[in-house]
Amino acid sequence: MNIKTATVLKNAWGDKPCDHETLEKEYFNDMATGDYICTRCGEAFTKSERADKIKQEQEDKEKSQE
Repeated sequence: MNIKTATVLKNAWGDKPCDHETLEKEYFNDMATGDYICTRCGEAFTKSERADKIKQEQEDKEKSQE
């Protein structure tokens, strides 16, 4: 997702809560920045924040299967 599109999305979303279900790579001038953008609310996440989110989701899934 382009940074400009993410900014518009983030402004439109406002302060509402979001679970950040889907993250896409962030682009600036057609080059990947290494960060990720939530497709719902436009919030940016670093690569390590994305990895932490995925790890937490996996742990939660494992706990729910017990």
